[in-house]
Amino acid sequence: MELESKRIFLNVLEELAGIAEKSEMSAGKIKKIVDAVTNMPLFVPVVGEFSSGKSSLLNKFIGKNILPVGMEAKTSVPTELYYSPEEYEEGVYEDGRVERLQTISDENNKFVCIRRYINSEALKNVQPIVFVDMPGFDSGFDQHNKAIFTYLDKGCHYVVLVAAKNGTISRSMLTQVNNIHSFGKKCTFFVSKTDQVSEEEMMQIKTEALNFKGIAGNEEEVLEINHEDISSFSDFAKSLNPEKLFRNCFLQAVTDSCYDVKTSLNTKISAMKLDKAKNIHAIEELKNSLQRIESKKNRMIEDAKKNASFKENEADVIANAVASALNANLENLTDLAVSGGQEAFQEEVNSIVQNTVAAKINAVMEQISLRFSGEFSKEIGDLSDILCMYNADGVMDKLRESAKSIYDSGTASISRFLEGKQAAAKSKIAKDALTVTAGVFSAVTTILPPIVEVCLILLPTIIDWVKSNQRRENVRNSIAGQIPVIKRSVREKVGNILSENSEKMISEISEKYDEEIRRKAEDIEQITAKSDNSEEISRTIEEYERYVVRTDELLAQIL
Repeated sequence: MELESKRIFLNVLEELAGIAEKSEMSAGKIKKIVDAVTNMPLFVPVVGEFSSGKSSLLNKFIGKNILPVGMEAKTSVPTELYYSPEEYEEGVYEDGRVERLQTISDENNKFVCIRRYINSEALKNVQPIVFVDMPGFDSGFDQHNKAIFTYLDKGCHYVVLVAAKNGTISRSMLTQVNNIHSFGKKCTFFVSKTDQVSEEEMMQIKTEALNFKGIAGNEEEVLEINHEDISSFSDFAKSLNPEKLFRNCFLQAVTDSCYDVKTSLNTKISAMKLDKAKNIHAIEELKNSLQRIESKKNRMIEDAKKNASFKENEADVIANAVASALNANLENLTDLAVSGGQEAFQEEVNSIVQNTVAAKINAVMEQISLRFSGEFSKEIGDLSDILCMYNADGVMDKLRESAKSIYDSGTASISRFLEGKQAAAKSKIAKDALTVTAGVFSAVTTILPPIVEVCLILLPTIIDWVKSNQRRENVRNSIAGQIPVIKRSVREKVGNILSENSEKMISEISEKYDEEIRRKAEDIEQITAKSDNSEEISRTIEEYERYVVRTDELLAQIL
C-alpha cells in the first residue's frame, strides 16, 4: 500500500535535494532521509506473556503456520514479518550484519532478531507496517528483556495480548506496558483464548485491562480473539492508520531538512548583499568558533572522566526514586513475602524498580544533554551578532534545543535504521550526526536491563532470609534493610552507564554545533569566492529568493 504522506515526503525531499545541489549545498543528509522514508518499516510489536497466543494469532493472520508454537521461552528471539513474493529468512546480528538462513533453530539465539519474508496477502495489505512476534514478557532470560527494550524506539504501536485463562494481568505485564507508555508509545489490548474461559471470567480480565488503559490515558475498547476467530485483530490491522504512524515517524526529520535548506539559502543571500570584507571577517570568526567547539568538547570529555559529580547527581535522582518507591510499597512487599509467594514477591520488586527507572530515565538523560548543549552555546555565544547579519539568528536557539532530539524515539528509529544499513554494507564512512543519535538513545534503553540484573542478584538473599524468619516484623525489617543495598546497586549501575555514555553525548552535541557552524562558514565562503559582477549577483539573489519561497511552499505541504 503506497502511503500519500510517503509520496508527499519523498517529493518534498527530492525537490529539496535538487534545490540544495543547485545552490551548491551538500544534499547528503537529505538523501539519507530519502533512504529511510523509502525503505524503513513501521514496526508493530505483538507482546504478551509466554503462551499468550502471539505466534498462533500471527500464523492465523498471515494464513500460514510459519511461526513455531509452544517453543520453550529460552529459544525465542523477536521475529519481524515482511511481505515478499519470495519466501526466505534472515538473521540480524547486533552490529547490523545480516545472514541468510536455511532453517530456524535454537542456534538463532545469536541474532538480535529474525526477519521472515512471507508471501501473504495480509502482510502485503498492511505495508509498510511490519508485525513483530516478541518473546514472552514473563521470561527471566536476559535476552528477552533486551529484546523488549530494543523495540522501545523502533516500535510505533504495540499489540498487547492477555490470555483470558490467566484471569488477571500479571505484574510483569503491567511493568512492561508501563515501560512502553513511558517512551510515548500507544498500545491496543487483546484478550486471547477467550474460548477457554467462561463469559464472567472473560469480562473480569477485560475490565482489568480497561482500567489499566484508563490509567495510561488510553480509553479504547479491549478486543477479544480466540483460536477460531481473530476477526477483531484483522479489523484492527486494517484500521491501523499507517498514514498517521508514518507522519509521526518522519515529520520532524523532513521539517528539519526544509529548515536547513532555507537557512543556508538565507545565509547565502545575506552574504551576497554584504561587502567582501565583512564576509571574510565572518568566515574567520566562524572558523575560530569551530576550533573553540573542538577544544570545549575535549575539555568536557576530560572533565567528565575526572569529575564524576554530574553522573553521581543524576544517578542519585534515579536511585533515590527507586528507594522511595520500595519504601512506599514496604507493607505490600512484606505481605507478599510472608504469604510465601516468592515469585510474586520477586515480580513485585522488579516491577517497582523497572517502572521507577523507566519513568525517570528520559528526563535525567535529557537534562544531562541540555546541560552539555548549554556549555557549547556559552562557548560561542559571541557569534549571535554575526549570525544575525546573515539572517540566521534562530540557529543558536535551534542548536540549544536540538539536544532534546537525541532522546526522541522517532529520530532514534530513523538513525538506527540507517546505522543498520551501513553496518550491513560494511561501510567505512564515518557516522554523521544523524546516525550517532541511535547510539546515544540506546543509553536510555540499556539502563533498564542491568537494573533487572541487580534485582535478580539481590532478591535471593532477601528470600532466603524470609524463609528462615516467618515473623512479619522480622520479615519487614529484613526487606527494609535491603532497600539501601538495592539503592546503592542501582546508583552504581546507573552511574556507570552515564559514565560510559557521557563521551558519546558530548561528541553528539558537539557534532551538531560543528555541523551547523561549518555549514554557515562554507555558505559564506562560497559566495565570497564568486565573481564581483553585480548583474550576476543580482540574478543569483533573485534565484535563491525564489528557492526560499519554494522551500516555504514545500514546508507548507507537509505541515
